[in-house]
Amino acid sequence: MGPIAWLVAILVLGWTPSGPGSFSHCRVNGRLPDGACTPGAVQTSDLRVICGSSTRGRRMVSRDLRRRVFADYGISPRQPPGAYEIDHLVPLELGGSNAIANLWPQAAPGFRDKDQVENTLHARVCSGSMTPAAAQRAIAADWMTAAK
Repeated sequence: MGPIAWLVAILVLGWTPSGPGSFSHCRVNGRLPDGACTPGAVQTSDLRVICGSSTRGRRMVSRDLRRRVFADYGISPRQPPGAYEIDHLVPLELGGSNAIANLWPQAAPGFRDKDQVENTLHARVCSGSMTPAAAQRAIAADWMTAAK
């Protein structure tokens, strides 16, 4: 990449170098994703889909998309097993999308804690004590406090 391209990337796109020849503009905030990069994205609020079907058929995150998520956060995609999980901020079980706006590299520990929150919110939505939209907003805002 030539000097002009670097300058354009830094000034116009707001990226900062994260290593030789690469850029990243997203930063993990403790156990939360960067809200500007990963605000969350919803595919559906349909209770028939959320409560009545498996997420297996809706889970479509390609290898290229996974690499892009790591790159956006300035993290090498070559990580030891269990170090990171490409996670859906709004989980598929709450109607979340596979869009990049809903994906982030969640570092260990943390996967299992968020899974418990997802399960709690899913149970509340399917029991009728919480709307899908309320659960989706709560987990996108702060998954650590969403089930409280």
